[in-house]
Amino acid sequence: MTIRSFVCRTAALALSAALTLTAPAWAAPQDDWQTLYKGELRRLLTQGTAGPQSLFAALADLNLDGAPELFALSSDGLTQYQYTAGEGRLSPLTVEEGEDWGGRQLQDLRLYFNNQTGQYKLTVEFSSPSQGTPSKGGVSLYEYSLEGQTLRRRLQFQYIETQEGAAYYCAGEDGEAVLISGSQYRQKMTDYYQGFALVSDYAPSIFALSAGYDEAQVDRMLKNYRPCPVQALPAQTPVSVGGAQISCDVYNIGGSSYFKLRDLAQALNGSDKQFDVGWDNESRQVSIEAGKAYQPAVGADGEPQGPIPALGRQPSDGGVSFGGRPFEAEKYNVGGSNYFKLRDLAQLLDFQVLWDEASRSIRIDPSKPYTP
Repeated sequence: MTIRSFVCRTAALALSAALTLTAPAWAAPQDDWQTLYKGELRRLLTQGTAGPQSLFAALADLNLDGAPELFALSSDGLTQYQYTAGEGRLSPLTVEEGEDWGGRQLQDLRLYFNNQTGQYKLTVEFSSPSQGTPSKGGVSLYEYSLEGQTLRRRLQFQYIETQEGAAYYCAGEDGEAVLISGSQYRQKMTDYYQGFALVSDYAPSIFALSAGYDEAQVDRMLKNYRPCPVQALPAQTPVSVGGAQISCDVYNIGGSSYFKLRDLAQALNGSDKQFDVGWDNESRQVSIEAGKAYQPAVGADGEPQGPIPALGRQPSDGGVSFGGRPFEAEKYNVGGSNYFKLRDLAQLLDFQVLWDEASRSIRIDPSKPYTP
């Protein structure tokens, strides 16, 4: 094998993604991916092709929609599984022909985000062995995309140093190998990441599961999954309350509408479903007090919503209290403000939410009760 062919054909195992979501501005709440994955892991651990098997399992959110994908590799390394959860069902992911990987490689996955464009890249950079060729090995950079239910891998760069000190570089799977210096290669890498910053709190969760189904073991795996940042898409969806159109910040995350809590409190002020928003510094909780008039807090508005997608994160505070009691709510912090799934708030406060297909708008009616 020649150096040129080695440079442009050497492959390695990893996983990453660069996908722009095109979900509608309004959709049903996300499915319970934990329940779906728990059932599939039970099946894999007890009914493998050769009987009960142990697994290396990984949870990684590849399209930043808030619901991670599940990856599993049998302990013998012969069988791999990959799934995504959505629309109330578990769907196998197709791996592009010729690809092979194991969940253990996900630990090297890195997220880069561009705050100016809202784009992101999930990449893996790793060393390539010499594989018997006259080289010292080199470095390869791969970028993956999750397109529908298909995982695709694309080689972006490869750099190989020969025993004689010469260095070859190629871009892409069919790129021409070109003799360059190490500094030139590093500049190409710098150009590739221009405008993108590493997101330090993105990390797939890797687990080892012993053969035979142990419910407590699987529960620990799901509980210990650290939620990854999500892509929050600005939604230009008209919203009306009691027939009057209002101005508020709305983000689409994973196909659902998320409202800034204080915007909704302001919009419902004076109605039968008005509520106040506060902060309990002792319990580190956002508090919702139904029936009370909303009192805007100085400096609590956070950053205004812009036209560019942003990153949302699950807050690390103690959660939400409603009437002094803890309330489980799916929320994200975007630009310093808490955003809640609209249907969660509608159910909590008991007001009606409807999607008007004709006007492509959300209608909130505080005079009518919540209906699923």
